[in-house]
Amino acid sequence: MNPKLAAREGMLEGPKRGLNVSQMNSMQLKKEFNRILESLGCKEKGIRSALPLKHKGVLFETEDDSTVNWLRKKDNAATFCSTIGSNVAFKP
Repeated sequence: MNPKLAAREGMLEGPKRGLNVSQMNSMQLKKEFNRILESLGCKEKGIRSALPLKHKGVLFETEDDSTVNWLRKKDNAATFCSTIGSNVAFKP
């Protein structure tokens, strides 16, 4: 695995309520996540791709390191996850 690429990946687990990621395709997830990031004040480039996983999770890749670094900040990650829905967890 390319370590540079791995640095730009993250995973969301959940949600049980709220945004139902199991019903969204990759393009819809990418658009929704970028909309949420923008509404939260993230000035970074955003999400490049989002892949829904079988068990209510989403694997995503950011455009560059600065977006995932923004998400790694505890407050930013918590707000991003709570905006998506309850019981959502960010795993860098």
